[in-house]
Amino acid sequence: MSLPLFDQPPPRVTMSPSAIEARRSGHRRARSQHGQCARYLAALRAHGPASDHRIAAILGWGLNVVNARRNDCRDEVEAKGRERIEYGSGRPTSRTLWSVKEPA
Repeated sequence: MSLPLFDQPPPRVTMSPSAIEARRSGHRRARSQHGQCARYLAALRAHGPASDHRIAAILGWGLNVVNARRNDCRDEVEAKGRERIEYGSGRPTSRTLWSVKEPA
C-alpha cells in the first residue's frame, strides 16, 4: 500500500497587494526619465557598444543591477557583437556587447 507524500497540496505562494504595488512603483521609477534605465541608456550611448561589466564599472553598479536594467530596457537595446577577454593561462571569456537601437 502506497501512502501519499503530502496530506494536502502545497500552499500557494502569492504576493500581498502592498508587495505588488511596491514592485510596480519600483519598476515605474526605474523606467522614469531620471531612473536607472535612463542612466543605463545614457551610458550605452556615451560608451557603447559595451559589455555589462564595462557599464557596471562606469556607473558603479553591480552586475545584477545592470542586467536588471538591461532587461527593463530590452525594447531599446540590442546585441552588437562579442568581445573576448583573456585571463592569463585560463580559458577566455566571451562577453556580449550591447548598444542602444538605432531609430527606425
